[in-house]
Amino acid sequence: MRELPRVAMKNLKNLLGIRKSVDPDPRRLVLSSLTHLGSLTELDLCDYNIGEGAIPDDIGRLSSLKGLKLSGNNFVSLPSSIRFLSELVYLELERCKRLERLPDLPSSKYLFVNVNDCTSLNGLSDPSKLSEGANVYDFGSSCVNCFRLVEEGGWIWINRIFAMILTMATCPDNSFFGPSHTHRFAWLSCTHRFVWPGSEIPEWFDNRSVGDSIIVELPLPPQTCSDWVGIALCIVFEDSETCSEYDYLEIYTSPMRSMDWTPMGSMDWPKFKVGHLGSQHLWVFYLPRDKPRLKDASGSHRFSFEGHYSLSRWDNYKHLNTSSIIKKCGARLVYQRDLEEFSRILKILMPAALQASDDEEAGPIGSSGSGSSDDHDEP
Repeated sequence: MRELPRVAMKNLKNLLGIRKSVDPDPRRLVLSSLTHLGSLTELDLCDYNIGEGAIPDDIGRLSSLKGLKLSGNNFVSLPSSIRFLSELVYLELERCKRLERLPDLPSSKYLFVNVNDCTSLNGLSDPSKLSEGANVYDFGSSCVNCFRLVEEGGWIWINRIFAMILTMATCPDNSFFGPSHTHRFAWLSCTHRFVWPGSEIPEWFDNRSVGDSIIVELPLPPQTCSDWVGIALCIVFEDSETCSEYDYLEIYTSPMRSMDWTPMGSMDWPKFKVGHLGSQHLWVFYLPRDKPRLKDASGSHRFSFEGHYSLSRWDNYKHLNTSSIIKKCGARLVYQRDLEEFSRILKILMPAALQASDDEEAGPIGSSGSGSSDDHDEP
């Protein structure tokens, strides 16, 4: 066992743990106390064989911490004091295969939690604590190959979709990343790479199709329901067993890399190592109405999707575009009234400037319209 040396430098900003040795008996890290690291903004202890109970409860005293990286460790749970990390925007837990459930998380719409390949994880949060003010939905997550999570109730996943839409629709572009851009890419991933295992488009998407494209009918002005604020889209996709000679798979809309259709630019397309996906997965994302092609759009619009395989090495580069890995598509128009309903269901406050006034026209809500339904409220 190896103890992390005490650091007398009160202004230390970043700390990276010693990496796992090549010895078959890897060293373990003992964190006796973290109280002397109050100025720390990033703590990286990935792949250090940290076991259950090895992370001290006083980790919640790292009041300046923005990034906590604990991937590839062996704990089953995390200290409850993590909820006191008020500045936290990035929690990396990838490949923590024994982790069963997350603790209560800090309240921050900028928080992104990466739990890819956490195969024992059976819950992201406890919905029963919503009435206690706990942060149940107001954070982004990447859940690739988290197959036990699929066993969560379907309404929980719908509520997570609602939270993602609400965050995207109520955050102006210049405040997407909060007071600091340190974790810009991380937060970008949480908002536009909402990916989890699944083979069916959720029923909330009232427009569904089989194949690689879907047609969305936008309201024709001056219809009364013209206050739509964006479009929620969902696709079911898989990795192709016949493309094993490539390194990476990206999913994006056609025409490829169209900046007008991307949520925030080309770097936010879902990207995976070929062979990483263990089954079909869903990708859900939201396009606000103020995107260039949507701002003044009306009538029929077709959204098409395709996979882009690539192999990039110094002596060999090749790529392949294919739409055959896109199995299903779903879409739904989102209206101003939907955002207010999402806020009520999730108990996430909307900025007052974005709430509709009583005399504004609102789109329909409920199963027959283009909004939300009380069916998705807490039981």
